[in-house]
Amino acid sequence: MIPQLIVNGIIAGSIYALIAIGFTIIYRTVKFFHLAHGVVYTAGAYLAYTFISSLANQLTNSLIVYITSFLLSIILSGILGIAIDRLVYYPLRKQNDNSS
Repeated sequence: MIPQLIVNGIIAGSIYALIAIGFTIIYRTVKFFHLAHGVVYTAGAYLAYTFISSLANQLTNSLIVYITSFLLSIILSGILGIAIDRLVYYPLRKQNDNSS
């Protein structure tokens, strides 16, 4: 029981650290706090789950299912993050630069 709690704590802490590092990298790069970072992170997880669920019925090799699902979810999450930046945050940064 205790080893499982330790492993669960390490996993949860790693996820929190990954999100915090993402916030830090984005803020230091663009000097703007990207509040939709959690949305992109969650969308990536849901996309991976959706692709795994749908591809598992069509393909028999589970390794191919997981690799394909994760690559597709990474690509689509990246596109989502870029789209949010271009549609929402870029105009705000541009407006902030013009007002200075």
